[in-house]
Amino acid sequence: DYKTLELRYFRNSDKTRYLYLRVDNELHSGRKIDDNLCYLPANKWDIAIAKNSSLWRVNLKQYELKENEKLIVVLSFAKSASTAVAKSVLGQKNASGSEIPVYHIHSLVHPQIPEGCNDITQISSLALRDAFLKYHSCLNWKFMTGIREPVGSMLSAYYHRFFESKGHPSKDELVTFLDFRLKAYQGFLDSAFKAQVNLDPYQTKFDKTAGFGVLVNRNLELLMYRVESLNDSFGSIFDDYLGVQNINLKRDNVANYRNIQSRGMMIDESYYLSKKDFKLPCKRLKEIYSHKSVTHFYTEQEIAQYIDHWSE
Repeated sequence: DYKTLELRYFRNSDKTRYLYLRVDNELHSGRKIDDNLCYLPANKWDIAIAKNSSLWRVNLKQYELKENEKLIVVLSFAKSASTAVAKSVLGQKNASGSEIPVYHIHSLVHPQIPEGCNDITQISSLALRDAFLKYHSCLNWKFMTGIREPVGSMLSAYYHRFFESKGHPSKDELVTFLDFRLKAYQGFLDSAFKAQVNLDPYQTKFDKTAGFGVLVNRNLELLMYRVESLNDSFGSIFDDYLGVQNINLKRDNVANYRNIQSRGMMIDESYYLSKKDFKLPCKRLKEIYSHKSVTHFYTEQEIAQYIDHWSE
């Protein structure tokens, strides 16, 4: 009644987590993992740990999951509090007492992994997709995805990716990045869930007052949470979805709280100024906020407030 699923991470004795990924029979990366989130290898025999300059094979038996047990996949567009959510739900138990694995990715499939790739999340996504195709009916897949208003999401993503190397951004740089990112933002739920998981987020009611919605299709479940509602509703939303109590939100990846300086300006000062000063024409904002990726999750009043805030 067990199925060997290559779906777990490994901890060595001092609880430092290492994941080595072997691509095309060559060891391309050995990256220390800074948290307990799970990353997948290219296949189950490519897991190893570094110890005394030697590679040691992992006993995969300790990472087996029983049929019908839960696993959590935080599959979310970037800068939607997904890291904070994933870390917050760690440590939950299956009925058998085993820890529920938590995977944090931004795509369930990458069409092509570049040769020599050492991006753990890309390889993990591809491996998790393979596991889903094989075992989607054997396990209780609990997906989670975050929704965040588009302009604020863009600003957060820009600072995460570019501030350290480029410093305080100009308006033109932010507009260019918004235009680049918007198509992916608007199409994310359809491409990530409707196309890959056969769950259509737009076909279920979203509680705009509470800030969440749940979609269930047999053993596949999807929790959609609105980032702006997390501080007020996190415990009630996630406790109910996971069937546990007293889960607390752990803040992470928040630009305001990072001690980063670039070209003479601290990131918190720069981020504050951009949130205050960045503006767009009202017509452009109405186009952005009229898309279903916004209207399905925010009230007309909330949308009007965002347009007013970002309008020239």
